[in-house]
Amino acid sequence: MKINKSIIDECGEPRNVDNSNRSYKVYKGFIDHNTWIGEPDATKEWTNNKELSKDRFVLTKSYETFCSHNTLFLFGRRGTGKTSILQMLNYRTNNNLKSLYSFSTIVKKESHLKPLTMALRAYNDSIEDDEMVHVTKCMFKWIIYVSAMKRIIKYYKSSQDEHVRVVKNFLASLNLVGEEEFHSVFSPIQAITNVLQKNQEQYISDKLTYIGTLLKTLQNLESKEYLTALNSTISLINKDRKTCLVLIDSQERYKFNDCVFSNTITGLISAVLEIDQNFQQTKIKAKVAFPSEIVPHMNPENKGKTNTKSHFIFWQYNDIAELISKRFCLMLEELGLAKDKIDADISHEIYNYVPKTITTYSNIEYDTLSYIINHTQKKPREVIQLFNKILSLAKQNDIPFTKISTDYIKEGTNSEIKDLSSAVLDMYKEIYTDVYPIVRKTFTDRKNIMTFGDMQSYLRETKNLMVDYSGSRHQIERLFAESGILGKVTVISSLKDPDKKICQADYEYQIKGSLTFQSQDVLAIHPMFYQEFNSRVYDKTLVVPKPSLDERNQIIEASN
Repeated sequence: MKINKSIIDECGEPRNVDNSNRSYKVYKGFIDHNTWIGEPDATKEWTNNKELSKDRFVLTKSYETFCSHNTLFLFGRRGTGKTSILQMLNYRTNNNLKSLYSFSTIVKKESHLKPLTMALRAYNDSIEDDEMVHVTKCMFKWIIYVSAMKRIIKYYKSSQDEHVRVVKNFLASLNLVGEEEFHSVFSPIQAITNVLQKNQEQYISDKLTYIGTLLKTLQNLESKEYLTALNSTISLINKDRKTCLVLIDSQERYKFNDCVFSNTITGLISAVLEIDQNFQQTKIKAKVAFPSEIVPHMNPENKGKTNTKSHFIFWQYNDIAELISKRFCLMLEELGLAKDKIDADISHEIYNYVPKTITTYSNIEYDTLSYIINHTQKKPREVIQLFNKILSLAKQNDIPFTKISTDYIKEGTNSEIKDLSSAVLDMYKEIYTDVYPIVRKTFTDRKNIMTFGDMQSYLRETKNLMVDYSGSRHQIERLFAESGILGKVTVISSLKDPDKKICQADYEYQIKGSLTFQSQDVLAIHPMFYQEFNSRVYDKTLVVPKPSLDERNQIIEASN
């Protein structure tokens, strides 16, 4: 069916979908949340229970690709499982479970980038960008190699080898390990911050230049003792034919108009690449996870450097179905409610306990898992959040988890979905100025299916908020596409009931690259944002992110 303006007339009558005009049966105005199938935050989950987290993990193609020697950079949107992949690789490596590496350690996101940028900010106006990149590259190399020393020496801590003594003495001299008990006092980044602070104090008293202070800091870090300890570390692991992996869990918030952040990212990328070049000699490798939201804003040089050694996380329907089904069934086993042991085809096991299909608010019969997933941007974190809401709503009403009806599926999915859309917008407020007022002014009370011309007319009403964009609507359109608020409609098709339709749309989070809107396009607001914008939803048409073949088969089976 050709997509044009006239087809919208067949979609029904647009009606507002805020909670005040939906006749909820079981939702009472709040949900007492509990993390029934797990923490949406992977760091918390793995910290709380590594064994359970390992059992809940889904071994996707993204995981296998990231494990390979050639992949150094993992890109994924916030909530797509970057931290889980790092944690699983770290777990399997350190427990000798089919890993390419002997040892592994994680440099946690809260402990490296922000403290480093804060420490370097004093030098920002007194040093050129390429000089700052060089400084941060040297610092990240030091952080990575010292992190490897700490991990390796933990393995050899009972050894009387002279190399072990050298490395341990070096780490102890910087309070990176305790003298008696083998525990960390400082992290490597804290050690760098201490050196920077000490040299800044000398700068004030001895009137050194800023550049002189940074050079002195690098000299302090790359001391004779450090180089000797690094050589001893390399000798240790080469002698025993070991390898060490340092995983860097990069933070999720970036300000792209801040050259300190930009130069630090470039320095980190350069450090990881240089360490990879020396892997055959050192047997130490680093891998780093970045939020893919930064990719459209990375400088071309960094894109070129990372291109052949990167992997982007894109979740397939069957992988998400397996993730949710596995977690749900493990929860039932733990509660003593499971019928049988988990089946080999785990992705369909959940249908033993929840309805196979539901009737949507548009009165369309639809596959249950597809319905829940389509209210997210196919991020595990979001799907886990929604399923926790559904289960919490059932628990609140004393409904057994083995007897959840379609009312709990629909109302648990929709009633507080604004939490998910707000989290997306919160991410992009670090990238674009005035995100909230711009998107709310543009889309509040608008139809969920619109033409490109409609979108442009809405934007004209927003022009007073676009001062920081020099009147460029293209930048605002990029915000709409990058955040997944708007997608491009590709198919509007009739169902078994010819009066009902499904509208499929491409959203940027489903593709590698950018989504471009053109004058002939029909556009659709993502279902996740209906509450956020009090959208006017066409009552005969269900908008869905364009499904994969596996998901399409599920939908066709349900709707026919």
